[in-house]
Amino acid sequence: MFPARAAVVPLVVAAWFAANAPSQPPATPPTADPPRFALLVGCTVYPNQPALRELKGPLNDAKQWGDLLTTGFGFPAGNVTRLVGWPADPAARPTEANIRKGFEDLIARAKPGSQVVICMSGHGMQVPLPPGADPLDPKNYEPDGFDEVFLPADVRAADKDGQIPGAIVDDQIGVWLDRLEEKGAHVFIVFDSCHSGTMTRSGPAENPREVARVADPLAIGITREQIDDAARRAQEAAARAPKGDRPRERALARPQPAGGKAGGSVVAFYAAQPFEEALELPLPEGAVAVPENYFGLLTFSMLQSLSQRGAPLTYRELNQSVSAQVRYLRGARGPVPFAEGDLDREVLGYRVWPDRGVLPLTRTGGVLKVGGGELRGVTPGSILSVHAPRSNPADPKSVLGYVRVESATPSDAVVAPCEFEGQVKAEEKDLLGKDGPSQCRVAARDYGDLRVKLFAPDHPVVKAALAALDKDVAAIVRTVPTEAEADWVLRPASPAEAAERSRVKIAADSVLLARPDGQPTTPAEAKAAADRLAKAGRQVPRRAFAAYPAETKGLTAALDLDLPKLFRWQNVWRVAGGVSGERAGAAHGVTFTVVKLKDEKDKGPGESIREGTVAGKTVLGFRLKNDGPENVWVVGLYLDAQMEIAVYEVIPLASGAAGAFSPGEVVKAPGEEGTEGMVVFVIPQTQRERPDFRFLEQSPLRQPDPATRAARSRGAPESPFGALLRSATVEGTRSPPRRMVDTTPGVLVQSWYASP
Repeated sequence: MFPARAAVVPLVVAAWFAANAPSQPPATPPTADPPRFALLVGCTVYPNQPALRELKGPLNDAKQWGDLLTTGFGFPAGNVTRLVGWPADPAARPTEANIRKGFEDLIARAKPGSQVVICMSGHGMQVPLPPGADPLDPKNYEPDGFDEVFLPADVRAADKDGQIPGAIVDDQIGVWLDRLEEKGAHVFIVFDSCHSGTMTRSGPAENPREVARVADPLAIGITREQIDDAARRAQEAAARAPKGDRPRERALARPQPAGGKAGGSVVAFYAAQPFEEALELPLPEGAVAVPENYFGLLTFSMLQSLSQRGAPLTYRELNQSVSAQVRYLRGARGPVPFAEGDLDREVLGYRVWPDRGVLPLTRTGGVLKVGGGELRGVTPGSILSVHAPRSNPADPKSVLGYVRVESATPSDAVVAPCEFEGQVKAEEKDLLGKDGPSQCRVAARDYGDLRVKLFAPDHPVVKAALAALDKDVAAIVRTVPTEAEADWVLRPASPAEAAERSRVKIAADSVLLARPDGQPTTPAEAKAAADRLAKAGRQVPRRAFAAYPAETKGLTAALDLDLPKLFRWQNVWRVAGGVSGERAGAAHGVTFTVVKLKDEKDKGPGESIREGTVAGKTVLGFRLKNDGPENVWVVGLYLDAQMEIAVYEVIPLASGAAGAFSPGEVVKAPGEEGTEGMVVFVIPQTQRERPDFRFLEQSPLRQPDPATRAARSRGAPESPFGALLRSATVEGTRSPPRRMVDTTPGVLVQSWYASP
């Protein structure tokens, strides 16, 4: 099997951030405007490697980036280097030599304060370490035995040692970033390329509209023996290394520049989590599948957000907007983009806003408006609390009233007074500040349509079962006309079809509950895809999460049980992600880490799971540290791959204290595969009663919930956050108790991919 950690260049840069914490940037621009530079790399064709799939999107990615930078951000056209496709001019091709020259030119020309944009679109992959290389060498710590590489357009077939001539190794990109930061440049780098070589590859037979930017190592000459040898050498090195002397999370290790970083910084945006595939597809939604409409999903979402900005925004706000765009386009499906670095800095600017949670309220053009819109997370239907100018918005006593968002643009929103939290609707005159704009904060966000998007084929049993669903369950489901629009699919299958297509053993004809991502359309196509993976030494991912009886009564009963679990599981993620994107999600100084342990008695620091994949039987530990000034309550929710939600006991964590979730401090990743993770809520102990999230507990798919589950209550929760969570639970099944959380908590989220 291909190695468990197969994150290419972006993951290594993530490790660079861990080893090189960004220095505090200047809050004001330099006296002289430093020059701005960009390097746009887009690999579409690989003339020396016909086995590498041709990509359409990088050409469009680079063009749109160039247009935006020159027209919207003041980059001189002569300072924007484009290395895209395979043009007639050899100097304009994204070859290894030209990419290296492009980086060296950036470093030579950058000045203190220069804004530097780098976008790298194309294929990425892993290659075995050369024979004789030590996987635990601190200078190139690769404990899985593999280097991550970006593939320029002129890469050639692997050599006898399994190396790819012309590939650019992760360490080199890290060195270039270090040198740019040392010169005082502010670097904004975008990796719109694949993070994983372990997941099933997308391809024309599986989804003709979506293409994964990932390369198959066997297709370009790396042998199965070289892959196995690299993995074996890594295991042997780990077995003989003194446990206490091992490097930890140093996938990239470089000497620090003398004299510090000169005020420079790096922000990186990644197209997907390490265990996911980056996609290119026709965009916007519904666009015809012709070459000029293909974009990287990350690039398209970033360009939309930046081109629609009505006011300066921070990288953190850009990340929130990009995530919202991707959720809109993909629903609950992956990939999940993310960002790291100096996120509170203005995008391609110098100002730093450590707290952008306050929105000014004014009367403009005869209506009430707040100075922040969709890019600030303000959505129609959301409720904002209004506070007097220069008051402390965190103090509940400072609330003048509430307003509801009637409409929103990317930059502002129209609001109107409303009732909320038992407080009567205030008059406009009482909400407007006397000596400056009043301040607003999001009190309750409207998340829009949270229903499960389900594709159901035209099959008599499936149609009859859906028609017979309990009315409360039917209310949380929205059927969609195609698999591409769905979060989940109901798929009738025979035992042979289930084994070939979904890697599931069933004794009789059944209806499978499956994810739509990359699903072939016929059993024959599925078998061909599985054969390709087997030849590459990779396992076919499980495509079915449950198998139900292929008769109406049994299928209805099963869906009545499981559809609410899908709904609650995916929307707890969604609500937690929305709250953690706000400044309230800074979690009051609490940090949370997930680590691998040797066994359940291991109390040591453990090894990070930063690579994003956890194998079966791995023992995990959940570590907490409160570096904030106040005592807090901490609640942990474990969401596993079979839709189970386990709620840990509430931990009181004093300022300066460390802790871990107990009982059940450690868990073993189950044999089922899929996305898992922890959602951690942090609530100040100004709320004297322990918060209670047990109403969210649920058993895995196909298992009835315990009879002792929380009592039902149709009363509205008292807190804004309670209202959010209520919107993510099924009315009529389980609702939060009236008194749960008095304030919006900080939220910390970490997810990983559980493999068998």
